[in-house]
Amino acid sequence: MQYLIFKYEYIYIIELDYLVLKLHTV
Repeated sequence: MQYLIFKYEYIYIIELDYLVLKLHTV
């Protein structure tokens, strides 16, 4: 259960990072 939550948080952080990168590029 904890591992699943950790994985989800990790994916969320990656998505956020990607969004920020996209915003900075545009």
